[in-house]
Formats: sequence, structure tokens, C-alpha cells
Amino acid sequence: MRVSTFRAEWKDVDERGWSVEVGVISVATADDIRTAGRRALRSAEAREWPFDSDWNQWLPDDDWPAPKLASRWRELALLDRP
Repeated sequence: MRVSTFRAEWKDVDERGWSVEVGVISVATADDIRTAGRRALRSAEAREWPFDSDWNQWLPDDDWPAPKLASRWRELALLDRP
């Protein structure tokens, strides 16, 4: 028998609010992020794909492009954060 535990906590909620305050994202985008997080949590709790197996060995595909930084990343890096 395999017994696994599940524990989840919200991260960066204060930074999401800060991002709205300084204009990095809109309120609508912040709401979309919150909705997507709730959907992901429900899937994780139900052990649906992709939360149904061990991901310790997962690596991204070498052909995937590197993520792009926000156009204002230098400016934003200098601002006080929560």
C-alpha cells in the first residue's frame, strides 16, 4: 500500500496584489490567475493528470524556448516589494 500526503499553500498572493498596484498586471489578469490556481488545486486534490504520478525525474523538452522576461523587468526589479 502506498500512502501519500497532500498539502497545498498559496504562494505570492501579496506579489499578485503588488503587481496589480504597480500596473504589471490588470485586475482581470489577477482574477484569472486566482481562478486558474483554484482549478489546479482541485485537480491536484483529485490526483488528476498531471498530478497523478511522480514528477521527480521530469525535465523540459530541449526544443522549448526559454521564457521571456517582462519588458519592464529592470524597472520592476528596483521597486519595493511586499
